[in-house]
Formats: sequence, C-alpha cells, structure tokens
Amino acid sequence: MYSDEAFHIAEEFFKRAKKIYLISKKVMEKLSQKEKQDGLLSIGTLPSYKIENLQLKNNAIIVILDGLEQAGNIGTILRTSDGAGVDAIFICNKRVKQTNPKLIKASMGGVFTVPIIDFVHTSACISWLRKHHFNIYLADTRAERTYKQYEYEGNTALVIGSERYGISKDWYDFPNQQLFIPMHGICDSLNVGTATAIMVYEISMKKNVSTL
Repeated sequence: MYSDEAFHIAEEFFKRAKKIYLISKKVMEKLSQKEKQDGLLSIGTLPSYKIENLQLKNNAIIVILDGLEQAGNIGTILRTSDGAGVDAIFICNKRVKQTNPKLIKASMGGVFTVPIIDFVHTSACISWLRKHHFNIYLADTRAERTYKQYEYEGNTALVIGSERYGISKDWYDFPNQQLFIPMHGICDSLNVGTATAIMVYEISMKKNVSTL
C-alpha cells in the first residue's frame, strides 16, 4: 500500500510533466522490467558531456571502465563514484548502453550526477590522461602491491577491466602502477563493483586527508 508521501510526490510529477500517458499493465511490465511496478515511469534526457568541457578539481579522480559488460556493475560503480566524489567516469571499449534500465537503477541517481565520457579509441583516452598529468593505476590481480600501498598523489586515474577479460593490453604499454585487493578466503576475486568501491574510497579518503 502506498503512503501519503508517495501520492504527494506523484502529484508533483504530474504538475511538472509536459505530457502524461496512461498505459496498460502489460506495457508497464514490459517497459519497467520489474516484477512489482510502482505504477509510474518517467522519460528524461541524460546529461551529455564533452571531454573538452570537463572541469577537474585539484587532485582529481577519474575511473576508467575498460570493456565492462554488466550494466548492473557499471551502475553500482556510478553510485560509488558519486559517493566518493569521483570527477568523471571514462568508458573505453564500450559494451553497455548508458540508457540500459539495469544501469540506471543500480546507479541510484549517479548516472545523472557523475560525468560520463566515452572514448572510441583507448589510445585517445591514454593520451588525454598523460596530457593532463594523471598517474595511471591498473587494477590487476597479478600486481605485486596492494591498493593500500599507494598514496595516490596528484591526479589519479583508476582503470577497471572487463569482468571476463580484464584490462586491455594497450594500457600496459604506457607508464602505470598496478594494484590488487588481497583475498583471504577461497574466492580468487571480488565482484567488479565491490572491488571498485573498495579502491575508489581508499583513493578518495587519502586525498581528503592530505588536503585537511
């Protein structure tokens, strides 16, 4: 049963909407991709960003998603990035549309607040990072140092690889530092969304402490 607050929010949506459509339950289920619908769907425009207009703060943090294939994981990373104060998400080797419903839902609004910029070619992304003096860190289970063993000074770019294939080889041809998360149980790795959250918050906390 819906609360009075929910009805008031719905009324506010109706007042602001340019057009309102009444659709069948079957169509609602198809569009929402949920078993239990809230009864409302909205159509909006996602923010669009250009690399030349990207505004960065000092000691910026950028997360690069290289070939990620799971929309839910990308959404989770967007949510984490919003919470940790990440400046932007760069996407290389794109596999998922930004409008994917699972991505939107998992981001919990992060898709609207964190700038997302696509790069057709990984080399262009790397060139941009080097031009803007970013230290590049690769999340790699084969690394010799853990994510705790870096200070993350200056502009920081964290590269996260595909769930199946890891980081593409192009990244290893340029100066980089590699890190991993220690695993103390029987599993050899974490979900990519969980792993990214651990590393991104470590980077963010160290930068915040250094600026106090």
